[in-house]
Amino acid sequence: MVFLQKKELSIKKIRQKLDVALKDKNFSFVLKGSALTAITLGVVQGLRFISSVIIGRKYGASVVGDLALVTAVQSIAAILANAGLKDAMLKFIPQYKEKHNLATAFDIYKMAIKLLFVFSIIASAVVYFIAPWLGNTVWKTPELIPFFRLTSFFLFFFLWNELNNFSLRAILKVKNANYNNITVVLFRVIALIVITFGFYNINNPIWLHFVAGGFFAAFISFIPIYRFFYKPSQLQLAQPSIDYKELISVSFPMLLTYSSFMINDFMDVVVLKMFVSKATLGVYRNCQTLSQLAAMVLVGMNTTIQPKISQLYHKNEITEVRKITQRASKLIFLINIPVFILLIFGSKYVLSIYGKEFMSGALCLTLLTIGQVINTATGPVAQLLNVTGNHKKFRDIAFMGAMVKLVFNLALIPFYGIYGAAIASAISMATWNIVGTLYIKKKFGFYIAYVPFLNLHKKIKVVENSTNEKQNNE
Repeated sequence: MVFLQKKELSIKKIRQKLDVALKDKNFSFVLKGSALTAITLGVVQGLRFISSVIIGRKYGASVVGDLALVTAVQSIAAILANAGLKDAMLKFIPQYKEKHNLATAFDIYKMAIKLLFVFSIIASAVVYFIAPWLGNTVWKTPELIPFFRLTSFFLFFFLWNELNNFSLRAILKVKNANYNNITVVLFRVIALIVITFGFYNINNPIWLHFVAGGFFAAFISFIPIYRFFYKPSQLQLAQPSIDYKELISVSFPMLLTYSSFMINDFMDVVVLKMFVSKATLGVYRNCQTLSQLAAMVLVGMNTTIQPKISQLYHKNEITEVRKITQRASKLIFLINIPVFILLIFGSKYVLSIYGKEFMSGALCLTLLTIGQVINTATGPVAQLLNVTGNHKKFRDIAFMGAMVKLVFNLALIPFYGIYGAAIASAISMATWNIVGTLYIKKKFGFYIAYVPFLNLHKKIKVVENSTNEKQNNE
């Protein structure tokens, strides 16, 4: 009886806290947008899971490894071509939409497109000419050289799609960006089923990666850009904003940050192939993809919260920034607990869905998920720092995390294979997230990380933002 009474009190307390949170208009916006994004990501991840199961069972771990290498080359090219432009859109578009109007924000988007096209041509040329070196010397996979080169012709479409989706989020059209993702992944699954059972070829997954993820995705993402960004902007008069120099001065540090994340995502793939077979690499890649399910809610929340942080920060509402980031961190962690339990303690059974050859990666999946636990607990570290003028500091933090991963990869992979890669990944993720959390505490006067049983979110006097210029110059 006493237990039931305590349970009722706990439920009542949770409801009261939720009611208070929903009354906060800023957090309510983030929560509703994040819920929609999380549901969308759930659908997207579910469709991707179906796709990966089909590839794993019908094509085998070796083809998963091939696809991982092709994707790694694409990511290397993206490091050169992206130039941090998509992340810069999340800073500049909300800022100048709030400061002037939508037409001014759209001018910034057009500047980014022009730069992206130029950088894509340069990066594509580099990848085209280094493809034989990668295939013959680095990875001993000469059969993949034509696909490495094919990346050059689709690179702009991959990056344009990303820029469009980031820009939609920047104008708070999160729902439309989510619909784009669902449409592309649904198309990919349907196409994969058709070509697998009707036109089977061992390279089908790689061809589909370029067609669906490149050209088709770019076309789909431009439709809402035209409808919600371009057309309304034509009814307004653009005001003077930034020039190319200022855009690059902000995007370039974000490029280095983005590069660090891409290095983090694919460094282990690059190093692993030097010591393990393509099939073993395929097992690791699926473990890596599954572990990212634990960060699904974090990604959903971050895509909604970043433009809102930018908006509040440039209105000098730092207390509101503290509230929504802290509440977001707590909610993200609590929602993910069941996923943590499933992937850590049921890793072998989850991997068995792909087929028996993938079950050997059970410990690897457990280790990677532990890294994601820390990632979700620390909350939107990157998003807060990137839009508050601290992008250069976060660049340094992210680069440090990448270097930590490189050192541990080189030290552990030759001896422990995919398990060494998983340990390196977890340590790297913990490093940059914890350092970023401590820097936020030093800079703004509060923690955003949520750790159960530790009262990190107690009320603290925040460091007010006297001028945005002061933050941006640091």
